[in-house]
Amino acid sequence: MPLIASLRAMLALRFFRVAFGVCALLFVAGVAAILIALFPAVTRESFVSLHYNIHFGVDAVGAWWLLFVPSGVAFVLTVGNALYAARIWQREHVIAHAFAVAAILVNVFVLLHVVFIVLLNLSST
Repeated sequence: MPLIASLRAMLALRFFRVAFGVCALLFVAGVAAILIALFPAVTRESFVSLHYNIHFGVDAVGAWWLLFVPSGVAFVLTVGNALYAARIWQREHVIAHAFAVAAILVNVFVLLHVVFIVLLNLSST
């Protein structure tokens, strides 16, 4: 069965539509948190905080557009999980469900990361 047909068959189930819909909402929430809370103030900064370590404080700084990298990585992982789940859908239903749950977990953790980085940058300005 071709990948597109398998993806359609998998997304015919409500679980997968809800799972990847939640992933899309979490992605949009992360990008919106950056755009609403930090723009346009961070575009005038020469660098922004990208990572915080409890032992050393801010240990990674960079250009403002690097704030979007975690959300971009989460998007790529979500699309990859969806495609791989569709690829194995005909043989292993349980593993396909596990990939959908993993995609949600990745997006939740990335959203938490984005929220904490936004709060860090708001507190330092």
